[in-house]
Amino acid sequence: MLPLILLTLRSTVKEDIGHCPAELVFGTTLRIPGDLHNVSDHAVIDPTNYVHRLKSLMQHARHFPDRARNARKPYIPPDLRKCSHVFTRHDAVRNGASAPYNGPYKVIKRYEKSFKLDVNGTRVHVSIDRLKPAFMETTDNEELGQPMRANYTTRYGRAVKNTFDSSVFTT
Repeated sequence: MLPLILLTLRSTVKEDIGHCPAELVFGTTLRIPGDLHNVSDHAVIDPTNYVHRLKSLMQHARHFPDRARNARKPYIPPDLRKCSHVFTRHDAVRNGASAPYNGPYKVIKRYEKSFKLDVNGTRVHVSIDRLKPAFMETTDNEELGQPMRANYTTRYGRAVKNTFDSSVFTT
């Protein structure tokens, strides 16, 4: 009811200025619901002529195929085909503090559209749309990189002590 009242107030001509508020703002009058329908006297249509026109229009009508519902393919990381462990996306509604992925889980077997995973001792098939490769840290000494530098002196003569104990992070 309120929108109709507001439309009436905005489209009513003010006698002192000779214009309605909508005409002052938009430069033209508003089309109220009665103005939307063009009523004419020659609106009566002959039924036989109408049927013939409808048939000819329907003969020339073309069928448009339905749009594919899920045309976008999900992104599949290339590393997914060769990784040993994966994370699985948790698709339930969750609060902002919870992680979107569970895991990592060991890959037992790879199929075209799914992987067989070892999830806490049970074998589960998971679609590749929900998987993300897990990059596990290697423990090979060659891949760990250079050891931390010992204490050194900067070019300004300041002595820097290395207090980082890397043995805490290596197993």
